[in-house]
Amino acid sequence: MRPAFGKVRGQDSGLVIASLASHPQSSALGEQADDGKGYPAWRTMPREADNRSRKAGVPGCNRWQSISDAAMNLSHNEGEPRPHPPETGSRTARHIPPEALEALANHPQLTEATVKLFTMITSHQAAQGLLRFVVGDRGRRAAFWGALALHTEREFGDGIGLTVNRFCDRLHEHGDMSRGRARALFIFMRHVGFLERSGVDRPGIYVPYVPTDRMMALATERLSRALEALSIISQTGTDGRAALDDPDFPLLLCMKIGSLVGEGIRPLASEPSLKAFSSRDGGEYIAMHLFLAHAAATPQEQRDGFVFQLTACAKQTHVSRPHVSNMIRDAADDGLLKRRGREEIILTDLFLTSVSKSVVLTLAYLEKMTRSALADFNRRA
Repeated sequence: MRPAFGKVRGQDSGLVIASLASHPQSSALGEQADDGKGYPAWRTMPREADNRSRKAGVPGCNRWQSISDAAMNLSHNEGEPRPHPPETGSRTARHIPPEALEALANHPQLTEATVKLFTMITSHQAAQGLLRFVVGDRGRRAAFWGALALHTEREFGDGIGLTVNRFCDRLHEHGDMSRGRARALFIFMRHVGFLERSGVDRPGIYVPYVPTDRMMALATERLSRALEALSIISQTGTDGRAALDDPDFPLLLCMKIGSLVGEGIRPLASEPSLKAFSSRDGGEYIAMHLFLAHAAATPQEQRDGFVFQLTACAKQTHVSRPHVSNMIRDAADDGLLKRRGREEIILTDLFLTSVSKSVVLTLAYLEKMTRSALADFNRRA
């Protein structure tokens, strides 16, 4: 019989997730019986959903698109409400006004805010060790914040809360992963002590999961660091950071972040020109390290090339040196940087402009979500 795990679609395949197959908690996730081919039924669910959807005449349905009605009807625990499909066009429902983006882009302290944001994010990431497998790329970040957002629906009386199937549906709709990878990430978050049952299982009755104090502490810390950077260019960041002292406000802010996850919006991956970094494991962090090294260099070093140590970057981002080297090579092919010697790099205007646009959009979304969360928080007070 083949192992229950193995290669999962995306960047989280292999040794880390595979080691959890024998973990005792994995049996508590409602896994289905063996499908007769050596795999649990949920492992092959995306492919089966595609086949059933095509047979049912659902046009354009495949496992890389939003989950279809046919796929939604698969593998739901008895007694658990089934999710509703997202409304058509919801992914474009939260555009930031152009004037707001222009105001942030022209702010005289934008570079300072960018350096502050990248410094805090990279230092936090370097210190996380094993936890980087939960927040290490855009798919895993979506899983982290998506789980918290589903929990807030129950916390504030707006939904049934966090369950395995709702979690998988939300992330599959987001478009960054298959249901199989989403379920593997759910198991991993339980394994590292981020999620726990809110009660005892009873036949026919779903029991939602809740985030542990460990998960909430990590979320609050990351929100605090992001809001500190936002406070350099917006008073909303200062107000939001002060409100984090109340335990309800981080949950309200997580609920706003979850709305973006549900709509498939990816601010950090908004610039296609940065795909050499944004689409790969640890790539966004490596791009941040490049930007910080450029910002710390003298004007002459910025023109002629600054030293960027690949080995040190690999250690800080928890990836291999060849992985960093290959990413730098591909970025050079895309015109994002130039190499002078083995470790001297020059960042091009394309890289700097793309990073600036991405940061502006990220801070604009953060400002909008924080302002909305503060309004809800003040109404509840």
